[in-house]
Amino acid sequence: MHLPRYALAWSGPALGILLALLFAWRVLAADTGHPPLAGFSIAWATVLASLVAGVAALRSRLSPALACMLQAGALATASSALGLQPWHLVFKPLAMLCAMAAVALHMRRHGVQRGHWLLLAALAASLAGDVFLMLGGLFIPGLVAFLLAHLCYIALFKQGRRWFALRDALALILLIGVSVYAFLWQGGLPAALRLPVAAYVLVIALMAAQAWGRWYQAARAPNGRGPADGGPADRGPALLVALGASSFMLSDTLLATNLFVQPLPWAQLGVLSSYYLAQALIVTGLLCAPRPQASASGRAGGIMPRWR
Repeated sequence: MHLPRYALAWSGPALGILLALLFAWRVLAADTGHPPLAGFSIAWATVLASLVAGVAALRSRLSPALACMLQAGALATASSALGLQPWHLVFKPLAMLCAMAAVALHMRRHGVQRGHWLLLAALAASLAGDVFLMLGGLFIPGLVAFLLAHLCYIALFKQGRRWFALRDALALILLIGVSVYAFLWQGGLPAALRLPVAAYVLVIALMAAQAWGRWYQAARAPNGRGPADGGPADRGPALLVALGASSFMLSDTLLATNLFVQPLPWAQLGVLSSYYLAQALIVTGLLCAPRPQASASGRAGGIMPRWR
């Protein structure tokens, strides 16, 4: 297997730093108030997730920057779950910065294509939302930032596609959104937040519905159509994007339930792991989508296309 020089240069130092940090965490976890077994399990789950991301980068399934994004996300999740706030303040914004670096490097290598700036805007708004929610007491600014991120994603998913091509998915996702909102309302959603949260639930539901409609159009495209029209070569990447949008909905549902209904055990593990998975799937699916000049052959069957 031929490994790109940039992948080899990245892998060694990143893995060494990661393992050093996690073994340091294992020592620090004794002072967090969590059972030793819980801290040990979280630390090694983070090691495993990070190793998988590193191997995916070495096999050209992920770009090095996206692998670093997943590693930083794993570290941010573990530090939040273990109550290591100083570490969390570093790794949470670092994850989105790595995702933005992945997009910027892709633009440099392959040229700027339509949608790249919208993707960067969505990630920048997500970064702002992360910072607002991380600092505490800034829930409304964080909500607005993520609302802008989802609007950017909706505009991005619409490019070259019809609006909500899979109407059954639209109806189902809207029903889920209404059910979640009713659950939050009955569970104690503050009156001042009912309208903003309703707008947010609607927008994220529309984002997920548009993502599944985008996949549906790619899946049903005739074999003769090219990737620029959402042809067969786009099926795998479009599925990644749709799964990412659904994971985003799951993350926000867990977050809202934990905030407004009742505290969930190890809530940050579920909220942040599904959030970083969502962002990684969306970015990977969008950047790995075949370019308009690419041939539709040879890429149609792959769920995870290779990075060139």
